[in-house]
Amino acid sequence: MKKIILTAVLIASYTFCNAQITEDESTGNVGIGVEPSTHKLEVRGTVKGTHGIFSHDGVTANTPLWIGEEVAPNVYNTQYYLNKSAGATDAYFANIIRDKNAKARYQLKVVEENTQLSIYDHNGSEAFKFDVGALGPNKVFMHMMKPDSRIVIGSHGLYEPDHKFVIKNGSALIEGNIYTNNKIGIGLASSDIPTDYDLAVGGNIIAEKVKVQLEDEWEWPDYVFENTYTLPTLNEVSQYIEENGHLKDVPSADEVKENGIFLGEMDAKLLRKIEELTLYTIAQQEEIKKQDVKISKLEEKNKQLNELNKKLEDLQHRIANLEKE
Repeated sequence: MKKIILTAVLIASYTFCNAQITEDESTGNVGIGVEPSTHKLEVRGTVKGTHGIFSHDGVTANTPLWIGEEVAPNVYNTQYYLNKSAGATDAYFANIIRDKNAKARYQLKVVEENTQLSIYDHNGSEAFKFDVGALGPNKVFMHMMKPDSRIVIGSHGLYEPDHKFVIKNGSALIEGNIYTNNKIGIGLASSDIPTDYDLAVGGNIIAEKVKVQLEDEWEWPDYVFENTYTLPTLNEVSQYIEENGHLKDVPSADEVKENGIFLGEMDAKLLRKIEELTLYTIAQQEEIKKQDVKISKLEEKNKQLNELNKKLEDLQHRIANLEKE
């Protein structure tokens, strides 16, 4: 009885398996759980295994592995592409992921020494690209094509609308030059940078050297020493100070507090006042020399008068003695 039951089970199993595996004798194509189609093997169900090898025929371009839904004729969500054709210039290997509208969203591509990783938006436009070796073995490029792209390191967030590159809770070390054709703000928000300035610092600055390149409109005041320059009199200077409380052409304390100063402009104005003061000092020295000459002459005359006075006293003394005799 047991032999009869075992034989029945084997016959049933064979019949079941034979019904699930179908071969098209004209093409050799096989279907498991489905009628054979144009593919060598088509399975309707789950395939389980420990190894799978999808290779290339070594002759023409080939897409050996398709995964997902067929979103366009012979186009699936995920495709692995190989090209080992002789003299081929296309990708040796590529992995492409598409959405339900057949738009590429991801691509990994290898061409000779070049490796490219691309990410696309929902329209199939390239939004991010990482490129190794396209222009040389040591050259790596990262591209973010969208105008509102952002990079945030050490945190997450949008940081709109001001910042496109953010380093959170850390510092950045740049061992090279930094170039920008826009504004730089340190210690303040970009909205706090005045319109007419390219660099703004919300704090103190320390430097070993600072060079200010004057614009053409600010003339260095060597003209003070030219013969055509009209030097204000000290009386005019004194009167202006008495009326205004500061030197002429120099901003007042209130003006500096409200508007600040331009270093180059202020240095030029201060140098002008120093050069004017130098001229006053030179003129004063000339007057002192003239006074010294006058004093020397007066001292000589005073010496002569003293000598004459002494002689007169001697003469008077002699006359007095003669009168006594």
